Amino acid sequence: MIEALNHDLDARWREFGTHLCVKPPIMDSIDKDNKSDVGACMLQLIEKWLADENGTGDLPRTWETVVRAVAKTGPGRLAEKLAHQYGVQLS
Repeated sequence: MIEALNHDLDARWREFGTHLCVKPPIMDSIDKDNKSDVGACMLQLIEKWLADENGTGDLPRTWETVVRAVAKTGPGRLAEKLAHQYGVQLS
């Protein structure tokens, strides 16, 4: 998944996490663990979300969920690319 996101959202990992319904204390812990290294923070966020850890929300762990979170967070072209690649409708 991290390869698909192509690091385009690393700087906005917290916002992305919010759209995945990850709770703020989880994101604070991720930030602290990684000393604010945004790439490492994004990777750990995705790992925790995919593992369905406590505090990471109850959204389905699907490409549709990821694409919709990307669309709300970042560059529209990335969301469109992922939607096309993984067969997700954005509308």
